[in-house]
Amino acid sequence: MIKSLKELIGTAIIILMGCGIASTSNTILGTSVNLPGAFTLLTIAIGFATSYLIASYIFNKDKCTFNPILTFSDILLKNKKIKQGLIEIIGQVLGGFIGAEILGIILGQYGSLGANGYGLNSIIGANLAQAITIEIIISLILTIVYLKKDKNKELYIALTIVLIYLFAIPYTNASANPARSIGPAILMGIEYLKQLWVFILCPFIGAIIAIIIYKISQKNS
Repeated sequence: MIKSLKELIGTAIIILMGCGIASTSNTILGTSVNLPGAFTLLTIAIGFATSYLIASYIFNKDKCTFNPILTFSDILLKNKKIKQGLIEIIGQVLGGFIGAEILGIILGQYGSLGANGYGLNSIIGANLAQAITIEIIISLILTIVYLKKDKNKELYIALTIVLIYLFAIPYTNASANPARSIGPAILMGIEYLKQLWVFILCPFIGAIIAIIIYKISQKNS
């Protein structure tokens, strides 16, 4: 339960800071301040990556993931017991909701919490097929990096978050983390809830593909 609480707190920090930066960056971009869109993308990507890095630093000894697909990967590879993994995933999802709720209270409204989406909820109007493809790809990349054994893993994951977010934000607002998607979608309403399944299912599909690739590479190494 203690580990689950740490997952909750860390995920809440990531969602509060990451989605908070996304919300304010989009607001600034819509004002008279002359900022290029690319600058906003970079700000959001670095915001999420730095939030992850800080949360990882706080709970470094506990090897928290703050992401259900990474915990799921540990379960499938038998690095974590099923019961413990599921408890941690529940903590992550609750943390994502709490982080989004705190952000909504700070902003005074729940209409702009950086939720994921496609179609009219996408910056470039990405369709369903594009959203599915993007989320599977970025989740696959993130999971493969996570599965690599390296003492600087947290740093590489943070850099990966910057990369995949820069790539995916215009399409889906970038998830690769169901806990990052669920809280904002619940609070932002039905239009985002209708699309939420993409940002729950596709990251897990990407993680499964990553595990298959990882196991094949382990056999051939």
